[in-house]
Amino acid sequence: MPRFQDGTDTPRAYLERCLEVIAAREPVVRACVTLNEAGAREAADAATARYKAGRVLSTIDGMPIGIKDILQTKDMPTGQGTPRFKGVQTTTDSASVLALRQAGAVILGKTVTTELGTATSCAGRWRTWSSVSRPGSATA
Repeated sequence: MPRFQDGTDTPRAYLERCLEVIAAREPVVRACVTLNEAGAREAADAATARYKAGRVLSTIDGMPIGIKDILQTKDMPTGQGTPRFKGVQTTTDSASVLALRQAGAVILGKTVTTELGTATSCAGRWRTWSSVSRPGSATA
């Protein structure tokens, strides 16, 4: 991100702005299953240090991202959108999550998914830009 590179913004400052938006919108949107604010802040601080040192890992270094709750994360439960797996914690990241971490992405939390990644709805949850489509669904 150019503003991270030129020092006019930092991954940590950007993350804090994202957290403010989430705090304001989440009661309506209800897209988050889990937020790992402490882990995200730690990752954003590490990315900020890399930018300052000129050791950027990738073009997504320092960018906050939400992971669908169908993908395993070593530091958050993976409920897969079903009560059966609520609170299940693994000790490893899925390959895609690991690749994101290695590229410096800031894993902010887990987002809702349809049950077991199938076509059932995420009842009562809405996308931020539309009140007629649900997060986790393929509709736009």
